Amino acid sequence: MAERDFKEVKNLVEAALFLAGKWIGVGDLCRYAGVNENKVQKAIVEIRADYGKRNGPIDLSEQDGKFKLDVKPQYLDIVKGLAPQMDMRKAVLMTLSYIAFKQPITQSKMVKLFGNRIYEYNSELEKRTLINRVRHKRTRMLTTTKKLEEYLGAGDLEHIRKTKADIIEQRLKAEIAKEDTADQKNKVDEATQLQQKKELSLEEWEKLLEHRRVAEQKRLERKEKRKKAREDAAKQGAGSA
Repeated sequence: MAERDFKEVKNLVEAALFLAGKWIGVGDLCRYAGVNENKVQKAIVEIRADYGKRNGPIDLSEQDGKFKLDVKPQYLDIVKGLAPQMDMRKAVLMTLSYIAFKQPITQSKMVKLFGNRIYEYNSELEKRTLINRVRHKRTRMLTTTKKLEEYLGAGDLEHIRKTKADIIEQRLKAEIAKEDTADQKNKVDEATQLQQKKELSLEEWEKLLEHRRVAEQKRLERKEKRKKAREDAAKQGAGSA
């Protein structure tokens, strides 16, 4: 295979950074571009210089040896609705808001207030690198990360700080109740469907059974995530005791 010229390497590195939408290390960039670290580092230097010369809305940021293309703060509040983090369920977003307002706060306190779904929500927020969960006695201490402002913007963070804690608490409880209601409704709908359709063709039965299988699989996956999150929290709590 012919060796790629530097312009192509540079384009591949920039494309990887653009599509990643998250922090990405030099090793991964080498793999995508198919070249060694020296060429990737050279490409990064030139890409950063290019964005600096353009004086546009995008910057190449570096943190702990990883890189990411970021929207500058003055433009972020305007276009943040298009950010990848906006695919979060409202209950997860409200959990993030509550942590941002009350931090530092223990996970056990949040579970006591809002129930076991908090394990699932906090696990998702940690995977998105929006919160830190640090061992604290038999539970975890929760705080937001520096990356939060990159996704919510300074305006939203200031709005959270000015919002009363009880309002955020009420909204979060309402969103959790909606998810509980939706889960229960799905179970009732399936039972009603079975009762109404006593005489089905083979094809209809296959479709119905496949629908139930997929729904049950999703329910079990959610249950397993909550169980694993509780077990992880218990193990870490025991380890720190």
